[in-house]
Amino acid sequence: MINKLLYNSILAIFLLLLSSSIIIPEIPVDVEEGKLEVSGRIKNEKNKDLDSALVIVTDSTGRKTLHKYYTDEKGKFKFTLDYNEKVRVYFEHPGYVTMFGSFDTKVPNSKIYKNLYYEASIALLDDSSNFNKQTAKVEPFLLVAYNSGFEIFIEDLDHTFNFIDQVTEPNVGKLTLSGMVQDSTADSLKVRIEAIDSLGRIIAETKTDFDGKYEIEVPLMSKTKLVFISDSHHPSNASIEGLVPNANKEEYYNLKHNFILIPEEERITENVKKLNEDKILFNPVTQNFAADKLVRKNYEYAVAVSKRRLLMKGTLIDKNGGVVIPMEIEVLDGDALYASYEVDSPKYNAELPYQSMVRVNFKAKGYHPMYVDINTKMGMNEMDSIKEFIVPIELISEDSAAINSDAFELPAKKFYYDPVAGLFILDTAASSEFATKLIEDGGKILDTAVATGFLMLSAQLINFATGDKIFEGRVKILNENKSEVSSILTDKKGKFSAQLGLNKLYYLEFEKEGYHATRIKIDTKVPKGMENTDINQGGLVALIVHKDDEINGKIVPAELMEDMDVTGYYFSEEQDAFVEDTKVYESFMDAVMAYKPPLAKLPKPPVDTVKEVILPTTIALKGKAVDKFNEPLAEIDIDFIKDGKKVTKATTDENGNFKIELPIDQSFVAELSKKGYHTATVSVDTKVEDKKAIIEKEIAIPNLKMYQEDDLDANPVAFKKDMTRISYNPSSMEMKSDPEVQREFTKTLVIIPDNQKLAVKGKTKDANGKTIGSTKIMVYEGAKLVDSVRSDEKGNYELLLAYQKDYRVVVEEDGYYRSYAAVSTKTAVANQRLVDKKVKDLDLVIVNRKEAKINAMAFLKPFSRVKFDADKNEFVEVGEVEEDFMANLFVKPKAAPKKEEKDEKGKGSVQLEVQSLAVKQIIAKPVSDEDYIPSTVTTAGAERQAQKNLNRSQAAANTQMNNFHRMMNGVREQKAKSMRDMNLDMEQILSDGYSVTGPREEPLNDNMIKALETRQMLNQIVAEAVGFRNNKLPPISTDSIFDLNFRFRVEHSTSGRGVYQLEIDKILHKNKITEYVQEREWWFFYDYYKNGVLIDESEYEEELAVYKKNAGVVTMN
Repeated sequence: MINKLLYNSILAIFLLLLSSSIIIPEIPVDVEEGKLEVSGRIKNEKNKDLDSALVIVTDSTGRKTLHKYYTDEKGKFKFTLDYNEKVRVYFEHPGYVTMFGSFDTKVPNSKIYKNLYYEASIALLDDSSNFNKQTAKVEPFLLVAYNSGFEIFIEDLDHTFNFIDQVTEPNVGKLTLSGMVQDSTADSLKVRIEAIDSLGRIIAETKTDFDGKYEIEVPLMSKTKLVFISDSHHPSNASIEGLVPNANKEEYYNLKHNFILIPEEERITENVKKLNEDKILFNPVTQNFAADKLVRKNYEYAVAVSKRRLLMKGTLIDKNGGVVIPMEIEVLDGDALYASYEVDSPKYNAELPYQSMVRVNFKAKGYHPMYVDINTKMGMNEMDSIKEFIVPIELISEDSAAINSDAFELPAKKFYYDPVAGLFILDTAASSEFATKLIEDGGKILDTAVATGFLMLSAQLINFATGDKIFEGRVKILNENKSEVSSILTDKKGKFSAQLGLNKLYYLEFEKEGYHATRIKIDTKVPKGMENTDINQGGLVALIVHKDDEINGKIVPAELMEDMDVTGYYFSEEQDAFVEDTKVYESFMDAVMAYKPPLAKLPKPPVDTVKEVILPTTIALKGKAVDKFNEPLAEIDIDFIKDGKKVTKATTDENGNFKIELPIDQSFVAELSKKGYHTATVSVDTKVEDKKAIIEKEIAIPNLKMYQEDDLDANPVAFKKDMTRISYNPSSMEMKSDPEVQREFTKTLVIIPDNQKLAVKGKTKDANGKTIGSTKIMVYEGAKLVDSVRSDEKGNYELLLAYQKDYRVVVEEDGYYRSYAAVSTKTAVANQRLVDKKVKDLDLVIVNRKEAKINAMAFLKPFSRVKFDADKNEFVEVGEVEEDFMANLFVKPKAAPKKEEKDEKGKGSVQLEVQSLAVKQIIAKPVSDEDYIPSTVTTAGAERQAQKNLNRSQAAANTQMNNFHRMMNGVREQKAKSMRDMNLDMEQILSDGYSVTGPREEPLNDNMIKALETRQMLNQIVAEAVGFRNNKLPPISTDSIFDLNFRFRVEHSTSGRGVYQLEIDKILHKNKITEYVQEREWWFFYDYYKNGVLIDESEYEEELAVYKKNAGVVTMN
């Protein structure tokens, strides 16, 4: 008992002493984290409470359900969410559209142990209401996140407004696909099908039932990708082109279609996995959707090729006589593993895919790893003829002396298929390079060869996280020491070009306001032999990281960007091009995911003395005014306006810089002005929560950009809006621009206003001047259709055409000839700004096919031409063109022969008979007199007529050239068909020949016109396309060459035949006939004859000119 009392006394004293101790150890205590409490009420559009509405909380994808709740009789609900999560919350009720909101519960560490609250008022849309249900289905109507400025959870109002804008847009129809999903071994499959839109969002998903049947619904007027996911099959996909005519966009369509998947045990190449199995698109003929048979056929062909195997076999040889087993062999299809083998004998067999760039790796313990490259691309018939080939592999022991291990980075051998020889050929250059490298001294890396060639690089700068194109981004070119060599800006599409020397190391660093300085690495080292050639490389993607964007859920820290390259590029011999270095990209991504911010410094102990802090009442701002090229602008006046009154002013210095102090917690409008520049406005919000943070600090404003008034790329309408809205960002301690306001300004800025286009007005009429209503009018720029309208019932139409372009305004209607007007909006000064320019009363003429004696060839030329008159500073109609068209529109009766008259001036009687001035062409047969068709014309006004003929020929040739260019552009579908038809016509013409027997009496249809047009003018065009020039016509670019029909020229010339064009003049003078002949072979080889004797060109021209000059009378036959 005493001992117990003693023990308790000692314990009490000890505790008393312990509690009075100066040093008290900190004992960790578990503190429960706070939560976000979400509450609210669900109503309908009529403000009626919805009882028993279902509230479902899911993960961020909407697939996994986490919790379910129901509203009470007053429509109220309440639930909690853990911090630092992303979830969706769905709101459902029978008779209403299911809608969802997105919640991001990430909070600062200072708030993690506190409960925060968000109260929502939800209005569900009635299922029968007229709104865009597709938007309500796939877009969150609510985005809720923590706002560090207000220190509470609030919704993103901009997103809500955008949602309202979208949901009030007209509905679009749907395409319902149904059918079976099968494979080659089973009647039905259990497959999940996802429909993904162009932004990567899942807009619909379904699963096949027990019988393998499926049904899925996708919206019209958009592109959708169907992805088929099965545990036992290769991934497969199909594309749906949902575009239909505007008149049909609210329709609903059904299509039954079966899809076929490939079992996983069947090996196919990586290229096949990326192909579309099917393509579904709208057929305007049947007015329904259908599968593109060509896409399916190409896919089945690729699958068939992929299932074939090329056997590569041989013997494994040790150069020093050792045994080379066991051996591991890997077959790579591009970068993907295709097959692997373990070999335990000196002989090996390996199956390779056809139609691929294959790499075969050989690895054995104690030996240097080496590889062989094989290009297995060949035709289907060739695959049947060669199914295997032998390649002995000579391995080199790691104990071998004087071996340069760097050689094993090169292929030991390279093979490619030679269709002429019908077998695989060894690339001796590659083998020689490997052998040479192998014996270089001690693996020393030699300096790369001195290069005189360049990499001509074309790339596009995009946002790393969103894929958005970055326009006017700064691209700095750095050398191997990361010193700046030069810099350029990206264009409106984020594209830029650079010229880099070969065999060097470069870095490209990208800068843009609001983005990290982002760097990529480009190694321009190329194989020996290529260092003195120029390499054009397009399509490279350059990445830039925004300061606020997340990558895999993490913000990229600035300190990480200072030392890291986000990706790199190097030259790949396999692909014969510069490709992305995925190792650099993966290293960057690993660094982002592994990054941990440094530990925060411990707070300093409190100071005994209390110092009063005087909070600022103004905020000191500094900024810079720049032009569109980011060059500084001096003497820009910046007025700061509040409630319509100017409160203060700043002016930029010679470097474009300015400083200003503004009262805190107020809103201003900054108005920037300078003579010659558009006046621009910026909204400025000076609200600052933590005023201590800005004491004695100057806060930076983003650069303010100005545009010149004569800048053709700047739409004046844009300056009626704010360029941007800037406000204080406490995390960066800078003034930040509102990207949404800036985006809206930029969107308007690049639009050409209507008053800066040429307004063309008029009526559609027939040849007799009668108005024709509801006529189709199409505007072409080259081969591209840029606009299409119909005239109203009274024939009125109006077009708006951009400047500095050439257009064809085509008018057509059933039962009428197709005709066109040529309108050129080009001016003498290319960058001249034109405002409110108009062409009035440009009547578009169409001619009824029932009209008698119509010369259909007249429609090959424009019925009118409009061009810019610099003297009048207006666009005017060229009257002579219309007069010429109307003069040739009707077939004229043959003129009666004129009698011979004597020269009143006594110069003698000269009779000039011009034979076949329309030009007779004889193809692939000898020239004889019976081929000539006599015809005579008067020389009265011969010079004027010759000029008119030249103008007509040139106009017709230009029209034919446009068609020729259009076909040669490689366009698909109808245009490709036109090109094939043209080639077939030309082949027949050049093989069989043709003759012109005189003017046709019967009317010509469109097909006959096209044939005549091709026959009469393609000779001139092809000749000029290959570089031969007719001095009377302007040069035509040589990008129109195609070589299909030139083999006929070679065959005909070799056999002593040719294509001839003859012009014969028979001169009757002093009762003596002299015959002059001009002969053109193949359109550009000239010979001249006088009475059958060969003479030179000058003699021919001079003598014939004398006769024609002194001709007083011409006898007509």
